Amino acid sequence: MKNEKAEIIKAVESVLSSRTQSAVISAAETARLLNVSRRTVAALAAEGHLTRAFLPGRKRPYGFTRASVEALLAGREGGVK
Repeated sequence: MKNEKAEIIKAVESVLSSRTQSAVISAAETARLLNVSRRTVAALAAEGHLTRAFLPGRKRPYGFTRASVEALLAGREGGVK
């Protein structure tokens, strides 16, 4: 019984962790996906094209919501010019 509970808790934590990781993308990963520099990513965020989100377990570093990155990708091919 105790092992079953531990396995269930571990499975739930794994699912929650994967959802958190997939919901927020780091600035470096965002730059790579958009084929632009991190400076351009910061400018896009300042202009409101990307939604900032704090990365779990960290104080300063932030990332961007996967939805806002995918919306930019859907709007153009080959990144930002």
